[in-house]
Amino acid sequence: MYFRRFFRWRTTLLLGAVLLFVAVFLLTKEVRHGYRVAYAQTKAARIPIFITLTHRATSVARPDKIIEYTMYHAARSDGATMDGQMMPRPDRQRYLVRSIRFPAKGMLVDVADDVKATSTYFLADTSPTRWGLHEFDPARQCAEIRDGEGKLAAGAEKVDGMDSVLGFRAVHVVWGDSENHADEWRAVDFNCEMLKKHIEFKDSAGNIAGVTDTVATAIAPGDPPAHLFDLPADFSEQSPSKLDMSFAARFTKGIVAEYLRRSQPQRESRYDKYNPAGRPPAVEARK
Repeated sequence: MYFRRFFRWRTTLLLGAVLLFVAVFLLTKEVRHGYRVAYAQTKAARIPIFITLTHRATSVARPDKIIEYTMYHAARSDGATMDGQMMPRPDRQRYLVRSIRFPAKGMLVDVADDVKATSTYFLADTSPTRWGLHEFDPARQCAEIRDGEGKLAAGAEKVDGMDSVLGFRAVHVVWGDSENHADEWRAVDFNCEMLKKHIEFKDSAGNIAGVTDTVATAIAPGDPPAHLFDLPADFSEQSPSKLDMSFAARFTKGIVAEYLRRSQPQRESRYDKYNPAGRPPAVEARK
């Protein structure tokens, strides 16, 4: 009888210890989770700015074939960012493609204004993309990424001193691997925004096969134009492949460009992961 009660009490104590350990583990996990989110939110804030850039790509094999278009980057004080490109259309007109990140709402929205469509990705509160933790950190002179782990962004080799672009201080970061070499200048006083970039692409023999240059042509500190972040209510939510078809139906007689077809599986997989139900952007984010 004594041994039976002893084993019963021992079993109860062991079970209690296990439950206590699980409770402490879960509580610690929640605390760490909350700390990470709070840290991420403090890093999400931005100094408002609007930058206009020109992108130019040339090929060594085809020096007469030059691709050039205008790019835009906007940042709001609440951490929302917009990256846009004015791309050439088959009818020789230009169309704007926007990618907008709303950290507070956990959304990344690709907007195709010409076909009145969006592709929306919903991000978890611990997502590095949501809070921009994979980007350069202004608090570390744009020499380390924002996750606080004290390391350069992936691919970065070194920081090569300070420079100036259109009168704004810019740190010079050098990148490189077997496939390309890049020099990049980022605004130290404005969120480490990219102001200038030169990339040399190499062929299998290590020779330069092509070059791209991106350079800021106008930098406007302060609140960017509000319409750049608009998500019109009459835009429909579409998956990347459906959006490709919408554009093709309107401008290229239903033929989707080859480079879009090649990237569709990867883009569709990403969309299925972050928006499997095909939900539109949150109502409060629309105008």
